[in-house]
Amino acid sequence: MNILRDQEIVIRNIKETDLKILWTLIYKEENPEWKLWDAPYYEHHTKSFNEFLDEKDKWIDSNQMKIIEVNERIIGTVSYYWEHEPSKWLEMGIIVS
Repeated sequence: MNILRDQEIVIRNIKETDLKILWTLIYKEENPEWKLWDAPYYEHHTKSFNEFLDEKDKWIDSNQMKIIEVNERIIGTVSYYWEHEPSKWLEMGIIVS
């Protein structure tokens, strides 16, 4: 498991025990507060917890998505994906709730 630590801030891999908290932060509400600062061209859709669990394999121990913790409390995620890898065009996102 990859872990980055700086005083009270930790960035680490996602574990199965984190999924309920992540779902609550990201998908439970129709209009979560973090969406106010998100790119307006990305639509946000709620998901049931069971729908979220159907895709848990892409979250757990992912190299492209990590948990952000402050004082051992999950506050969000940091992630990346290649928009166009040959040109090194990397997109990244930070969600903090």
